[in-house]
Amino acid sequence: MTIAVVIPTFNRKKQLQILLNSLMRQKICNINLITVVVDDGSTDGTAKMLMEYFPEISVLTGTGNWWFTRSLNEGIKYSLKFNPEYILTLNDDCFIEDDFVQRLVNSVADKPFGSVVCASNFTRSEPHLILFSGVKKITRWRMKHNWHIPPMQKIELKDLRGVHDTLTVWTRGLLVPTVTMLKLNLFDERFVQYGSDEDFGYRVVKAGIPSFVSWDAKVFDDEKLTSKGTARNKPKFLEFILSFINPYSVNSITKTSLFYWKHGIKILIPLYFLITITGTFYARFWKYRSRHKKFMRHLVINFL
Repeated sequence: MTIAVVIPTFNRKKQLQILLNSLMRQKICNINLITVVVDDGSTDGTAKMLMEYFPEISVLTGTGNWWFTRSLNEGIKYSLKFNPEYILTLNDDCFIEDDFVQRLVNSVADKPFGSVVCASNFTRSEPHLILFSGVKKITRWRMKHNWHIPPMQKIELKDLRGVHDTLTVWTRGLLVPTVTMLKLNLFDERFVQYGSDEDFGYRVVKAGIPSFVSWDAKVFDDEKLTSKGTARNKPKFLEFILSFINPYSVNSITKTSLFYWKHGIKILIPLYFLITITGTFYARFWKYRSRHKKFMRHLVINFL
């Protein structure tokens, strides 16, 4: 079996080097790993590091304006010349164990042909908090995800085992048969930086393709490196507000509008926006803050 590992990157030389070293150490049986790194105009010496330490890895250089989703698609299209049976996507700040790939492959071994499987995701910092456990149900009228385990919960890693159905996926450890990837025409590049993986997961389910999350295959994320607008990273007030009009932010209104238009009930889009905006403000000013700190105090302090 040949698996093409596609990793988009931009100015994360240190994190990327750690990930690539982990891929070199993978304990695999009858699996040929082909790694494709898509460097979208890094200026931190990434290209030199790749040439010096990983000459065997295929490197595709972007224009600096590909961003995440196009980088992912360009890497997938480039990898097709190796005739892989599977495409494995990873973010450049992922931390994986030495048996990660084998565990992910084992998770889908007895599943129907064409099935998609995604790794479970956790914070790298301890105590480990769960970031992605899979979605068991979607309440469509309010576009609410009902998780197997709610995000940001403290969890004992040894207690998580097995493979479970999921209604959406993340690209941080996503294993997709090449035939399935081509059938779905790759990732939607209108989701420039965020949202293309969730959209892909929805399209997988709509196409009737089985989709799973593996609690055996775990990815650890450097949660501080995600979008600056993310509420759990406690952005400053102005930075948080501007994140809604930034098309490359996780809070992007453009991204959110497209997602609701594609997958929601169109007449309810205003309600979706109200719920999303309210929930994001709640998360920023209360959910990830000490309970004794009042909303208005944060508002004044961050504004000043």
